[in-house]
Amino acid sequence: MTGRAGRKGESDTGESILICRTNERNQAKLLTLSDIPPVKSCLVGKLQNKSTVRMERAVLEVIGSGLVSNIHEVMVYIQYSFLHAQLSSETTSSQRRRRSSNHELKLLDDIVHTCVEWLVNNEFIYLQQCEEKGQSMSKKVMATQFGRASLYSSLPT
Repeated sequence: MTGRAGRKGESDTGESILICRTNERNQAKLLTLSDIPPVKSCLVGKLQNKSTVRMERAVLEVIGSGLVSNIHEVMVYIQYSFLHAQLSSETTSSQRRRRSSNHELKLLDDIVHTCVEWLVNNEFIYLQQCEEKGQSMSKKVMATQFGRASLYSSLPT
């Protein structure tokens, strides 16, 4: 069995061609007619269990690369992620969306703080208190030498 999908800019109809042998016909039908599973963010495994291994890596990457300098900026970055869009789209009515928006932000805030806490406890990053404010949002986050080494070597966190 072999196939070819249309290429961006070359076709605007989204056609695909699938060539198969007679004995592969049922498999081809199953492939083309089955429901497509929903696309889900891979940043967290199970939100209920707060499995955050990939999120920890994403947070380490934005801190280690210098894209963010405090926890608030980490939250802003995560709000532009597919995970945030996925959580936002799981509600349908505008009233439920307004109520759940706070829930989603609280959930993401909890996940980010769990990740930051884990990264600090395992010495991948450290928090430096800013003098102008005493809140956690004003703490500067920086990667440790170990965190940068893990990041640059692509070793798992």
